[in-house]
Amino acid sequence: MKSYTILAILFLFNLKVLGCDICGCSVSGSYFGLLPQYRKHFIGLRTNLRTIEVKHPPLFAGEKTVYSNDLAFSTEMWGKYQLNNKLQIIGILPYQFNERKEEGIHLKHNGLGDISLSLIYKVWSTPDSNQNSFKQSILIGGGLKIPTGKYFNTVVYNGLILPGFQTGTASWDIPVNFLYTIKRKSLGLNTEMTYQFNTTNRYGYQFGNRFSSAIRLFYWKYKPLLSILPQAGFSYENYAQDKKENVLVRYTGGSSVWSFAGIDLYKGRWGIGLNTWYPIYQNVGEKHIKMLPRLTTNFLFLF
Repeated sequence: MKSYTILAILFLFNLKVLGCDICGCSVSGSYFGLLPQYRKHFIGLRTNLRTIEVKHPPLFAGEKTVYSNDLAFSTEMWGKYQLNNKLQIIGILPYQFNERKEEGIHLKHNGLGDISLSLIYKVWSTPDSNQNSFKQSILIGGGLKIPTGKYFNTVVYNGLILPGFQTGTASWDIPVNFLYTIKRKSLGLNTEMTYQFNTTNRYGYQFGNRFSSAIRLFYWKYKPLLSILPQAGFSYENYAQDKKENVLVRYTGGSSVWSFAGIDLYKGRWGIGLNTWYPIYQNVGEKHIKMLPRLTTNFLFLF
């Protein structure tokens, strides 16, 4: 860990070497997914498990490259409330568990994340009286991510600050959403796009804006006793570089393409789902961050 000791000394003399160490915990897209419409409201719990391999390049000649394994696990309480036929509110309350293992060092950091609130507006949908066999809907939305999570602008790891390892961003951010669904009988296609504008926090750090999109093919088979919703598709995510005092931070930003598949099951007022995500292309953190397959689950109570 010689390189980290030298880097900490340089920070004390206010020399600009690196803005922070490399961390992959903050690299993730966020999706609403397929939301059941046969009841107006729901409340639930969903989880997201991500594992990342990080390569830390040597700072000086003769030093070795160091590797670490990062794990990011989030548990989110979330829900939807239908205000009327056009408007619905979606709220997300996350709790983050971040972990890093590197050459005998084991670092953990967990706590409440940033709360998100979104207002979704139904721009257009096929009328129920329409005899057309294709049913379509277009929704747009916007919201606010509130800095309720922990963010420490202090040394947290080998003399370094890890912004991506925090449970919060300390910034007020604005997500905007677009959702389109077309369905014929039980078979349908759903597209979803989210762009998040991230502001600079009070410590002068700005996480790069995030864009995430997904297209999924699904089959909705409704039965009174047990309904099934298998789905599969692809997603694209783009992460702009972070900035520290308006200076771009190295080893941040990038893009990735994922394939995913899963199934949701609904029985009465209850729902359960599982999705797996596999990266088929990635260039993140100047290829120093390697994202491994993800696993997401969700549990819903509809009312």
